[in-house]
Amino acid sequence: MAKLAPFPETISPCCIKVPVPLILGKPAWLDAGYAGMEDVVRAKHMTPIICEKGTRGHPLTDEQKERNRQKSKVRSRVEHVFGFME
Repeated sequence: MAKLAPFPETISPCCIKVPVPLILGKPAWLDAGYAGMEDVVRAKHMTPIICEKGTRGHPLTDEQKERNRQKSKVRSRVEHVFGFME
């Protein structure tokens, strides 16, 4: 993996440094573990796209499940790329 030129501000998700200019305003495809952390993602100037969670007594609707499937398809493709980089 090529080394990136240093930038004054970097974000290091998953131990990979990404220059801020490359991610400003971009969507961040996150799993349901990040639910409730939308403000943190927005503070990094990214748009959070997070799977929804059901709660006890309030399961997800079929529409929510379908949206989660669509989000997960994109997220899993990205995660697989990072998995093969090691």
